[in-house]
Amino acid sequence: IGTIEAWQDLTDRKSLERRLSQAQKMEAMGNLAGNVAHDFASYLQAISGYVSAAQLENNLSADVRSSLEGVQTTITKARKLIRQITLFSRQDLVAPSPVNIRPIIERTVAMVRATAPETVTFEMDIKTNAHIMADEIQFSQVLLNLCTNALHAMSAAAGKLSVRAEAVDLQGEQGFNGSDRVTGRFLKLIVADTGCGIPP
Repeated sequence: IGTIEAWQDLTDRKSLERRLSQAQKMEAMGNLAGNVAHDFASYLQAISGYVSAAQLENNLSADVRSSLEGVQTTITKARKLIRQITLFSRQDLVAPSPVNIRPIIERTVAMVRATAPETVTFEMDIKTNAHIMADEIQFSQVLLNLCTNALHAMSAAAGKLSVRAEAVDLQGEQGFNGSDRVTGRFLKLIVADTGCGIPP
């Protein structure tokens, strides 16, 4: 009777299983966020309707009318935040296309600002209205991740988060892989913070 022994390195398999499990969790969280955002938008619509009806009253005092306007302003900000959550919870893949980076950066930074500690100040300097070939969702996600990391670096104290963007002309500069030379017009995006920093 012969014996056949089979050996398999389970390291890669376990790693893939962990990554698959994490991806499934992230997908579930994205679906949950999208559903919550949809329900919350419905609640805001109802609140906005009641406020609009109240504003039609003729005998409102100046203070009450000002308060109602403040509620509507807050609702508008909440709707923008919901649109951002909906954007990031989308599961469909978007092919790269020409996109104007200015509104993408402004929307993403606004979302970060809405959830950031009051001890953090923001500085945004967008010096270009350039269009780049990009997936808008992925571009926003990258910027969101950078800003989130910056907030974590400043969690122990007050600080400043700066987001800057400008168009630059490169003439044979070294590429990211250390060998290719890059020439052409590119977008330069900088996210800086006054946190603890990382090793070079």
